[in-house]
Order: sequence, then C-alpha cells, then structure tokens
Amino acid sequence: MLDAYYYYSIYDDFLVNEAVVQSTSGPQFEVYSPFSSNNLSYVKNSTNKVKSYGWALGLEYQLMKKYVLYGNVFSDQLRNLEKGVISFFNAPKYRFNIGLKNENVYRNIGFNVVFKWQDNNYYEGTFVSGTLPYFGWWDGQVTYRPQGSKSTFRVGGTNLGNQYQRTGFGSPSVGGLYYFSYGYNLF
Repeated sequence: MLDAYYYYSIYDDFLVNEAVVQSTSGPQFEVYSPFSSNNLSYVKNSTNKVKSYGWALGLEYQLMKKYVLYGNVFSDQLRNLEKGVISFFNAPKYRFNIGLKNENVYRNIGFNVVFKWQDNNYYEGTFVSGTLPYFGWWDGQVTYRPQGSKSTFRVGGTNLGNQYQRTGFGSPSVGGLYYFSYGYNLF
C-alpha cells in the first residue's frame, strides 16, 4: 500500500513577532545586555504572503509469512517570511518512521518495532530560540491474543533506550515510557 499527500497554503496577514531593543543608557549601549537595554517583542501582521507546504509518503509492504515492512517520511515548511521576525513554526524539516511487524509470529504472539527519527529543528520560543539536535529512538511491542477470545495483552515501550530528548526549549526532556496493557472485547 502506498499513501501520499501534499499541501500548499498562502496566508495574508500572517501573525509574527517582531523583536525590538530599547536603550536604558542613552544612544551608546550594548544591544543584548540586560544592564543597558530592554528587549521586547510585539505581534504584527506579516507584510509578505507567507507560504506553507508539506508532504508525506507512506509505504506498507506485506512480506512472506505475514511480516509487514512499513514506513513514512514527511516534511512541513514555511516560506517567504521577512527577515528577523519570529513565526513560532516549530516543525523539523524532515521526519521518518520505519518499522517491521507481524501480528502472529508463533501461537498468537506478535510484535511491532519501529525506528523514529527527526531532523535538526530551529525552535522559536517565547523566551529562547535555537537549534535542537536531530534524534532517533526505537519503539517496540509484543502482543498476545489468547485463542478463542477477543482479548489482547501487550507489553512494550517508546524510546526503549531511554535516551532523553526534547522537542522544544522549556519543554521537558522525555525518556522511555514502558507499558503493559490488556484489552478486551476487541475485534
């Protein structure tokens, strides 16, 4: 199965923030010194027609013995902003997932493993901006479906290596999340 999409948008009066500096010590001052300036920002409408676009491509391929190889790659971008404005458009340029699964490898026991990756991301926040490094991690799950029932037991985790990563400045670093679940009356 192949799945794809593309979108393109044009915005008039797109909201952005403009940073300004006010001297507290006269005409001679250090621009970024908290001792001699006030750093402020205000919201305004962009004078340009701001364009956003994105795309994704997903593929799922059934191998022999009901193994399924799957993955996707996607991107979102913003273009045509004036220089020096802050858009708060905080999406990495590229991200992808690639996985392998089989719902019944042996006696109703199945699995799913996936590697997730995202590119460097220039993050714009209300109190700090900067580049967050790329990262990737493994997610995995083992499933058991008892014969003759509509129940499912699952054990698994996201970020199995417990490598702490963050997607924004001021946001918490996220490590591994491990779980055990039981679902009943599933179709």
